[in-house]
Amino acid sequence: MSWEITVPLGGSSYRVLLTDVCLWSALDLPEFRWKRAVLVTDTRVGPLWSRPVMEWFRGRGTEVREVRVPEGEESKDFRRLPELYEPFLDFDLGRNGCVVVLGGGVVGDLGGFAAATYLRGIDLIQIPTSLLAMVDSSVGGKVGVNHGGAKNMIGAFHQPRLVVISPGFLSTLADPHLANGLAEAIKTGMIGDPDLFVLLEEKVEAVWTRDPVVIEEMVARSISVKSRIVAEDERESGVRMLLNLGHTVGHALEGATGFRLRHGEAVAIGLVAACQLSVLLGIAQPSHRDRVERVLSTHRLPTRVRGLTWESILPFLKKDKKIRDGDWTFVLTGGVGDARVLHQVPRTSVREAVAYVLD
Repeated sequence: MSWEITVPLGGSSYRVLLTDVCLWSALDLPEFRWKRAVLVTDTRVGPLWSRPVMEWFRGRGTEVREVRVPEGEESKDFRRLPELYEPFLDFDLGRNGCVVVLGGGVVGDLGGFAAATYLRGIDLIQIPTSLLAMVDSSVGGKVGVNHGGAKNMIGAFHQPRLVVISPGFLSTLADPHLANGLAEAIKTGMIGDPDLFVLLEEKVEAVWTRDPVVIEEMVARSISVKSRIVAEDERESGVRMLLNLGHTVGHALEGATGFRLRHGEAVAIGLVAACQLSVLLGIAQPSHRDRVERVLSTHRLPTRVRGLTWESILPFLKKDKKIRDGDWTFVLTGGVGDARVLHQVPRTSVREAVAYVLD
């Protein structure tokens, strides 16, 4: 089965193609016009998948070179960018060329930011290989690097020209990284697709055996929700904030643990904190919080974190990009499919919600 989803952004619209790797040669790509490209990947994904991807590009008349960065969140650093810019320059990559990102969210954000800033912006193709990147970060145009212990503090909006997703890449994805992406899929169901949430409740075995039909439906539903939201609010001035459900506390936990927690693990705990905050503020019933905790646990995601205190988390909460004039803004949840942005959230309630997820 193949899916095609358009992210409708006027002159910046692009297609997301979801299909098996073996069917790539049959893809209809009238927008494919690049004569030169640099493939940005990492030291784990590159040895597994860069060769067939580069051969596919060369078969379409594109000259390709590869750049690999070390695997892991540490590569998502401003100081890593010259390691990309220099190969771009050496290859004479011009404004009629493109950057092809092959990998997970770290590589997608780093390579995407390099594409956004090189020559004031050149074309970008996203080929995500992790579930997290497939369901979330490859679509929407957010690119950036971490700085000062804060997630994505330096970044840009740079929409890709094309996204190609193949669930077959997940055959080499370790189970903890599959769970990492499932946190974002669960979040997406909570925001805007109750049927996606139910699928993740009921099709646990199919997800973990990587059943292609279930995986494709999960990814396509996640992208469809994100596409609708991005089309309405490309630069996160309003409804796009909903995509940050669970991320305020989640990002703070990543920073406070020195990124010992994977992004999806931190978001999972952040979702529980958001649910508890919603209960405390009278927006949700405890049964909703408990339901979210169950599905997260079923998919091998943590719902608590050890070794942290409110005092160790607070400095990172204060770096949240949704803070306005010192007032805290949180995305809260009244039920599956019901997410809302609340401004001026009382700090005492936030502290109590965070305490709920601390072991």
